[in-house]
Amino acid sequence: MGIKRLTFNKTCAVAGTSERLVLPANELRTRSFMLQALPTNTGYIRVGGSDVSLTNGAYLQAKDIYKAVNDVNQDTEAESNLSDVWIVAEIIGEGVNVSYELGDDLDV
Repeated sequence: MGIKRLTFNKTCAVAGTSERLVLPANELRTRSFMLQALPTNTGYIRVGGSDVSLTNGAYLQAKDIYKAVNDVNQDTEAESNLSDVWIVAEIIGEGVNVSYELGDDLDV
């Protein structure tokens, strides 16, 4: 069937509070994903794990991009779980566009 490219927007309901990209019950596994800070953001976004905060994590301003690509040549089981990725916004209602790929061989 091939690879499907999917996207969605994730915004933060509360400024300064970290939120998962995807709830664990809606687990999404992918070999690669990209986050792009929304072009309308006026503050910044931080990206990371469950410990992400306004002072740590990858820093994104409007339109900045964060990419994660797992090297399938090194590890045939390499994949990311989007429920393990968190963001925090400086300003309420700001966020990211999430792009990811699903292939036939990924368990969703």
